[in-house]
Amino acid sequence: MRRNTMDALPYSGSIPEIRYSNRDRPGMQIEVLSLSDLIARVPPHHFDHPQRPEFTC
Repeated sequence: MRRNTMDALPYSGSIPEIRYSNRDRPGMQIEVLSLSDLIARVPPHHFDHPQRPEFTC
């Protein structure tokens, strides 16, 4: 059985807040990227295998 690496982390009860400020569009709370910008920001083999978040209760 494959062990989830998240199992070792303590449960905090909520998702931590991450502050973000969009300098180009101050009212927008997300960063809009083109696919080419995204690919330029990640390591070369990042998209070699599908990834999906794992949710536990």
